[in-house]
Amino acid sequence: MSGPEPMRDLLLFAVRSLAGEPDAVQLAEETDGRHHRFQLSLAPADAALLQEDGGRLAEAIRTVLDACAWKHHQRVRIEIPGDGSGPSSG
Repeated sequence: MSGPEPMRDLLLFAVRSLAGEPDAVQLAEETDGRHHRFQLSLAPADAALLQEDGGRLAEAIRTVLDACAWKHHQRVRIEIPGDGSGPSSG
């Protein structure tokens, strides 16, 4: 079993590739056994880009990360600013 490194690397690659300000992309993570939580921090314009069209880009990124997590027998949660996935979202 591997840790969160493949998922972290894939997430950063995907978001930085889409971001207008790739150097502003930051990632905080928490791990509890097989469960990993990644919290993105990025420029407001880039956060808005991920939420355009009902959050289709954000959902696509989550789908790819879920597939990566499944391959490595892990669980993953990605929190993106502005999409209601943060700790205060319910």
